[in-house]
Amino acid sequence: MLREGPRSTLDFRAAGIMQSATRIFELRARGYDIATVARAALADGHGFRHVGVAVYALLGERR
Repeated sequence: MLREGPRSTLDFRAAGIMQSATRIFELRARGYDIATVARAALADGHGFRHVGVAVYALLGERR
C-alpha cells in the first residue's frame, strides 16, 4: 500500500491490517525507509473523528 503513496492508520485498518504501528516497525526492521509524515484528524468509515492518526510514507525500499 505504501508504494502507492502515503497511508494513514485508518487506511490500513480499512484494508484489514491491524496494529499498523507494529507492522511499520517490522518493515523498518527489514530495511524499509518509512517516515511518519503527519499526525492528522481523520474520520473513519463510520464518520467517527480520530485525532492524531499517523500518516506513513515509504521513502525507500529495502537496504
